[in-house]
This record gives sequence, C-alpha cells and structure tokens, in this order.
Amino acid sequence: FKGMLDIIKDYSGTKTANIAKVYAGLCYYNMGEYDKAINMLEDYDVQDDKSISLSVTAALGDCYIHKGNNEKGIEKLMEAANDADNVLSALFMFKAAKVYESMNQKEKALELYKNIKSKYPESSVATNIGKYIERVN
Repeated sequence: FKGMLDIIKDYSGTKTANIAKVYAGLCYYNMGEYDKAINMLEDYDVQDDKSISLSVTAALGDCYIHKGNNEKGIEKLMEAANDADNVLSALFMFKAAKVYESMNQKEKALELYKNIKSKYPESSVATNIGKYIERVN
C-alpha cells in the first residue's frame, strides 16, 4: 500500500494528492513534527470543500501554537472561526481564548468567551463557558 507521501508524489496535481497533504499534515502534527505539518497543510490547495479547509486552517493554528507562535496560531483559529460561522466557531474561539489566557491577555479571552456565550449558546463549548468568563473577569 502506498503511503500519503507516495500518493502526493505519484499523483501530484490531483485532488487525491491534495487531500493526501491534509492527512500527511495531520499525521505529522500528531507525531509532534510541527514544521513538517505546517508545510503539508499550507501546501493544501483550498477548493470547494469548506469543512476540510476549516480543519486545515484550525490545524495550522494548533501547529503554530505548539511551536510557540501564539499570535499566528490565534490568527489561524480566528480565521477558521469566522469562516465556519456555526457551532464549530465556538470551538475555534475557545481554543484561541485559552491561548490568550495563557498569554495573560484576559480581556481578549473574556471578549471571546462572551462572544461564544452570545452567538453560539447551543454549542457544547457554551455549556460551561460561565466558569471561564468568571475566571478572567
């Protein structure tokens, strides 16, 4: 069986190779090889599949955060949140808010937590958002 890297190489320029970049990037992410993950995920050609592109953008955010580039990570998470404009947005905002908290930027975290509460009250993230609002308020 061919692996993702072989598929990318052998079927370059195809939709199959394009999606293989996502899988390879996520594998690298799970192995803690964030630079390789970023390279693969950034090389993904965003097409018509919004759910995949959202996942790629959010995964890039996670990679940058793990590398210590919190600002770039938050930027990617918020890009995914804005593009989703649904309950997934709450998850991406929540991740960004927690990073802001870790950077001691409580006012930015609070703004995101309140945004989750008001815009996405039906999300699973919103069920416990009150304790996060209290913590940073």
